[in-house]
Amino acid sequence: MDQKYPNQSQPADATAAERVVYVVARDLLPFERRSDHATFEFMQLVWRERRLFLACMAVCFLLSCAYALLAPEWFLAETVLAPLPQRDDTSGLLSQLGNLSSLAGLAGIEIGQDKVDVPLAVLQSNDFARSFIDDRNLLHVILAKDWDSARGRWRTSWNGRTPDIRDAVKYFKKKVLRVDEDKKTNLVTLSVEWKDANTSAQWANELVARANDRLREEAIAKARNHIDYLQKALSTTTSVEVQQALGRLLENETKNEMVARGNIEFAFRVVDRAYPPEEHDKPKRIIGIAVGILGGGMLGMLAVYLRNTLRMIRRGL
Repeated sequence: MDQKYPNQSQPADATAAERVVYVVARDLLPFERRSDHATFEFMQLVWRERRLFLACMAVCFLLSCAYALLAPEWFLAETVLAPLPQRDDTSGLLSQLGNLSSLAGLAGIEIGQDKVDVPLAVLQSNDFARSFIDDRNLLHVILAKDWDSARGRWRTSWNGRTPDIRDAVKYFKKKVLRVDEDKKTNLVTLSVEWKDANTSAQWANELVARANDRLREEAIAKARNHIDYLQKALSTTTSVEVQQALGRLLENETKNEMVARGNIEFAFRVVDRAYPPEEHDKPKRIIGIAVGILGGGMLGMLAVYLRNTLRMIRRGL
């Protein structure tokens, strides 16, 4: 408390805040003001060096236009599939076998187990892509850029290695084939992207047919092995109870074989077949040109900045 007024509060004019004027150096201004000023100066610099800036934009624009016009067109064909659960019709079979249900395990028979993921895994496997390329003799087609048609031989890489089926499978799965599963609807979309519209649709439909054929043949072969085993076991046992259990298993495997032989769409039901697309999917010409213009602007500003920086360094030296 001020000693001049020991028993009363200070007057209003004494407690009023004094007006203070601060003088701050330019470098100590808030970041936003300095940033705005630097941006304005840089834009002035770009305007002074507009010829360099526009030259960079023009080069990038011409390059993007050339790519959009000269790049090979790729066509995308899609087919939508509904995976069918590979489940044996064994309702009540376990209860009928009772204590002898272990006989099914001895025969290698899986009772009451869904195997929906197996068909999808086959579509995505390297072995499936390899068999498709081998059967269709597509090695030179898939790796056309590495094949010297004039000399009739492969172009070797820098380490002397020539392409083989492994490279074709890798390229096929990375660039050509794509398999996507919708977890909500359980639908599978198989896409094939190739340089010809008819070929892309043909390959997409053929891949689905090959997957169904392969899984159906595997199911038939598996059922036949089970049937042969059960028939041999049935002929060697004398127990009536065991004979009845083996007979039920034999009946079930015979039915599985008949279902597999008579069902063309064994693993995948085609919801929507692939048709040749009318328009190409790549290149995205408009997007490519827009990216070229944007990249040209960034390159132009970088060129202006570097040129100005070199000029300042030279002056400093």
